[in-house]
Amino acid sequence: LKKNEIEIMENIFIPKGFKVLLKPNQKIFLRNNAFLISDSAFVANGGKKEGEGMIEIGGIEKNNGGGILIKNTSDLNFFQNVLFKNLNGNIDFIPEGYVAYGAINFFNSKVHFNNFSFENINSEDAINFVKSEINVKNGTFNNIKSDAIDVDHGNGKIEKLKILNVLNDGIDFSESKVDVSEIYFENIGDKSVSAGENSSIKIENINILNSYLGIVSKDGSTVFGKNLKHLNVTIPYASYLKKKEYSKPILNILNGNHENYEKLYLKDNLANITIDKEKKLEITKDILGLIYDPIKRIQ
Repeated sequence: LKKNEIEIMENIFIPKGFKVLLKPNQKIFLRNNAFLISDSAFVANGGKKEGEGMIEIGGIEKNNGGGILIKNTSDLNFFQNVLFKNLNGNIDFIPEGYVAYGAINFFNSKVHFNNFSFENINSEDAINFVKSEINVKNGTFNNIKSDAIDVDHGNGKIEKLKILNVLNDGIDFSESKVDVSEIYFENIGDKSVSAGENSSIKIENINILNSYLGIVSKDGSTVFGKNLKHLNVTIPYASYLKKKEYSKPILNILNGNHENYEKLYLKDNLANITIDKEKKLEITKDILGLIYDPIKRIQ
């Protein structure tokens, strides 16, 4: 950056052949839903010490930014000790052939996040990874108006996160293969973990509190979960076929702990749910209504 604090009022495109470097304590203020679209990798390194050197990217409370789309980068995108806040996303300004549902978006890139935070995000996803290799750890999401993390056709690891106050899904997977561990969810309005469209997800050491749905496997996905705790979760587990073009989903749980729930699981006649080596057989009527229709939800 030319200055430690810069203000961006309109959309900017960064071509290939560069590297975007952000140093400790630097700030990018995005205004008027402004979006950065980059064909060059970002290296935003605020240092390793929590509370010192944090980089900030975002808008202000009364004038939110749009966000960032980074695509087709060969170098590693590295974000450490970075705060993202007050972002709306901006799907009206996206290059032809791309979709950017998130405030922060990656397409066909390698990405490493460590020690980061997302706050006050109004886009469909706080962060969206598409066809990317990811390593995401030591982060917090708070006050997210839709989904926190969305991974499409991705692979990698997600670990050591706190995901709080999310109106829709905590982590949503499609056509992805990811290991998930040491995640704390609280006040998730829809699914805490949603695996769909032939995803293969391993989950370990998860705590879910005061949420509607816990772990969901649907549409040809396979989910193996171990050491899971649910407290005040309306429905800890669900598995079903929503899209007929996919095969039967599988949900296998070992060492699951569930307290104060309304219904332990929901399943249709195709899904395979096993909890602590016991195969679950009860079929749920109108399962899609209970999950997707706010009027029919279990209260």
